[in-house]
Amino acid sequence: MLQLQMYTAQTPMPDAEFDAFFDLLSTSLPANEHRSYAAQKALFGRSAYGVLTGTHDGALCALMAVWSFPKFRYLEHFAVDPALRGQGIGGEMLGRYIAGDPRPLVLEVEPPDTDIARRRIGFYTRCGLYLSDFPYAQPPLNAGDGMLPLMLMRSGKMWSDAEAKQVRDTLYREVYCCPIPRD
Repeated sequence: MLQLQMYTAQTPMPDAEFDAFFDLLSTSLPANEHRSYAAQKALFGRSAYGVLTGTHDGALCALMAVWSFPKFRYLEHFAVDPALRGQGIGGEMLGRYIAGDPRPLVLEVEPPDTDIARRRIGFYTRCGLYLSDFPYAQPPLNAGDGMLPLMLMRSGKMWSDAEAKQVRDTLYREVYCCPIPRD
């Protein structure tokens, strides 16, 4: 059975578990889509940030790095151990997380230009999220990276451009600590 554990500033993640979390994060995502080890660890000082881990038989099998804001939750990173993908772990974990709070869940995805991006969007769509056509780019996470063209998805009802802009502005201000674009 999948066991879930939330780590936050109030419930710190032990160093050994953080190392396993960062290993799975860095092997599952391109370097421009996650922070350095030190920067990722420093996020635990932010009250809105947390990491939900999924374990099976005591071993880390999945992770979700999440942010909690008054009007929505933001799923910044989501990864399942490559050896365990396709076994329903990701769907179960995401479903339990969405069901645990009435606020919408927002996440970023690559545009559907590749087979893997289309499969990822399909997975999130099957989990009840909707793809927005609101123009969006992820600010750089590391020095030397540029803006990364992505798209937003959200659970619940579809949103207006004004709502999407509020989400983008919150992410830019709170997650990426960067200037909010003038529209």
